[in-house]
Amino acid sequence: SITVEEKLERLEAAMRLTCPQYGDNFVPKVLSYEEIIILNNIAVCNKVLGKRSKAIEILYAIKHYYDRQVCSAEEALRTQALILFNLSMYLGQQGRYDECIAVCDEAISLARHTFRYAYYEKTLFNRAWSLLRRDREGDRESARISLKQAYCFACSVEDAKVMEKIRTYYQDHFSEEISI
Repeated sequence: SITVEEKLERLEAAMRLTCPQYGDNFVPKVLSYEEIIILNNIAVCNKVLGKRSKAIEILYAIKHYYDRQVCSAEEALRTQALILFNLSMYLGQQGRYDECIAVCDEAISLARHTFRYAYYEKTLFNRAWSLLRRDREGDRESARISLKQAYCFACSVEDAKVMEKIRTYYQDHFSEEISI
């Protein structure tokens, strides 16, 4: 079994095969599907190693790539939900709740407009989690709605693990069983 550090070294070496300039301060302006997946995995390794800010930086670089619409819509749809989900999760864990909620809203809107729902219930959960921590006026009710939507979607795709996580979280924060 290889260590996370070794995985990171191998992933970065793979990135440099197609982009020799790739490094700490350089992410290519044009990315292939494979490069996006490699960069996502580099971000995950950085997060595991306690370098969440670096992971966020990498994921934001990919998000900006999507925002510039340099790639085809079909290519973006293959990876964008994953990138936005991970970015929202890491932002929330950093306490950057406004950014997390904005990224979640973007991912939710993307799913609704494209009918591609990868990570949808988990993104709704991230949104609710950050709303409850941000705790501004209206956030609690918005979190309740997001959790109910997440639970409904998890039920529809029969994801028992996520359903249980949402049910328990809802009960812990709203002192009642989730009802749809």
